[in-house]
Amino acid sequence: MHFAKSGKAPHRAAVFVDYENLFSHLYGRTGARMKPDALISELLQALKRYLMEQLRTSTVMAAAYADFSEMQGGGQTVQRGLYLHGVEPRFVPASMQRNAAEIQLTVDAVETLYTRNDVTTLAIVSGDRHYLPLVQHCLRNGSRALVLTFKRPETAGSHVDEDLFLNAHTLLSESSRRTVAAPQAAHRAAPAERPEQAASRSENVEYRSLTHEGALRALEIIDQHFGHYNEIYLTPCLRKLSEVLDDSEYDPKSLISEIENAGAVWLEKRRGFPYDYTVLLIDAEHPDVVAIREDAYPAERADDYGNAYTAENDGEYDEEEYESYRGGYREQEYDEDGPGNRAEGDNMRF
Repeated sequence: MHFAKSGKAPHRAAVFVDYENLFSHLYGRTGARMKPDALISELLQALKRYLMEQLRTSTVMAAAYADFSEMQGGGQTVQRGLYLHGVEPRFVPASMQRNAAEIQLTVDAVETLYTRNDVTTLAIVSGDRHYLPLVQHCLRNGSRALVLTFKRPETAGSHVDEDLFLNAHTLLSESSRRTVAAPQAAHRAAPAERPEQAASRSENVEYRSLTHEGALRALEIIDQHFGHYNEIYLTPCLRKLSEVLDDSEYDPKSLISEIENAGAVWLEKRRGFPYDYTVLLIDAEHPDVVAIREDAYPAERADDYGNAYTAENDGEYDEEEYESYRGGYREQEYDEDGPGNRAEGDNMRF
């Protein structure tokens, strides 16, 4: 089936946003200086103007892909903002498989080209993914493709016309360009890619092997669902353990205490507004963590897993970041009785 568009038809575009990758890229560049979702909103509005003013193409649909539940506050603010800007948020569980959002975006984009005869242009927005196979597919079948990205593919010339790749920096305001262009040493890699290096402890620790079956399983779950974050908010981590494990047999807080005592993770307090909160950090050098990751990523560990963390975004989060993004984190929300009943949490150092 061929879906070439008629030259007489008005030009219309479908915009597909790899929100997970885009958020990751911007988060790694800006840290606490500006909310990544604010930058993304600015970028998407600018893209719509560019399509209309430069290409005489109206945007008839737009969708953004990510596991929004792993964002602060369950991603509700992000999804609401997308919806208000005319972009449909499409939830893709990160636990489904590696790069699930990228795969779902590609499937939906191809389906749109086959089913929407009014769509003449496919616009893809990402941080540093280039979607070359999808671009080539569009070109072979008579559709126009445009990839808005902060990093051009180095081999674009040998595959497709480099003009199909639009530098995202050019669509941002001058102040936003300065924010994105100047990497900051005080933040870590964005959440969506596993870091090559883990956060370092301020004190030495003695490792011991995890012999408790439930604790070892809990560590696997934590690394699977949250290992791509440098700092893991404790409440969603505990909630995920409750969802996956049998609550009648395992207590999530006790399991984390067991893992912490073995040296595989550690907990740190963060100041926030209106509440302080606790983050969990994984020690990548712990033997059990190393074994879990080698089992999960046996072939790609040396390439994808290690290179996802680059020198330009090395450093520490600053505390202000958690306060500025989504208005602070409420560690109390995990306790059903609310902030007034904190005895157990305090004893557990949560």
